[in-house]
Amino acid sequence: MQGLLLIAHGSLADDATSSVRTLTQAIQERTGLQVVEAAYLDYTPPQIAQGVSNCYDKGVRMLYVLPYFLTEGYLMKKAVGYAQAAAACYPDLQMSVGGAIGYDERMAQILLERCQGVNCRNLSV
Repeated sequence: MQGLLLIAHGSLADDATSSVRTLTQAIQERTGLQVVEAAYLDYTPPQIAQGVSNCYDKGVRMLYVLPYFLTEGYLMKKAVGYAQAAAACYPDLQMSVGGAIGYDERMAQILLERCQGVNCRNLSV
């Protein structure tokens, strides 16, 4: 069975993960995958190793890991390393890792729309 693990940073704020949960649900609806989970690098459970384990326990043997990071920096590399280490505990688990969000023209549009929300002046969206 195929599954997807969305990896985000995590937060000390109680309500900071609601957008990740919403995104996880949207991905599940759009892909039709039975198993779409979120896991976090820091602060918020489940941690990445537990996320991999949760997917495996639900029957996933092909796990797509999607890092929810803007850049391929230190934190993303750390998160991917944790996912790879966790997956190594399951010899029959295959894993494929996506890249960081990076540059995407749609991000510029989203940021400009957010800018309007804080009264940026003289910017066209």
